[in-house]
Amino acid sequence: MVLKQVADLITVARGILLLFLPWLAITQGSQSLPWAAVLLTADWTGDVLDGTIAQNEAQRDSLWQIRESISWVQRESVKNDISVPVSAV
Repeated sequence: MVLKQVADLITVARGILLLFLPWLAITQGSQSLPWAAVLLTADWTGDVLDGTIAQNEAQRDSLWQIRESISWVQRESVKNDISVPVSAV
C-alpha cells in the first residue's frame, strides 16, 4: 500500500519535472546536472515501484494475455513490444 502511494506521488511529480528540468538547465547551466540526475533517478524509481510482478503461473499467463491483446490497437507492422520470457533469453 505504501509503495503504491509512493509510486503515485512520483508519477504526479513527472509533470512537475517536465517543467522544472528545463528551467533548472536554463538558470543553472551545467551546475544543474547533479540535480537533474537525482530527479531523473527518482522518476525512474517510480516505474520500478509501480511495476507488476506475477505471483504464480496463472497471473503470469493473464499478464501475457493482456500484453498480447494490446496489439489490436497497433498494426502488426508497428508492434514494438520486445518482451520475451526469461527462458527464451
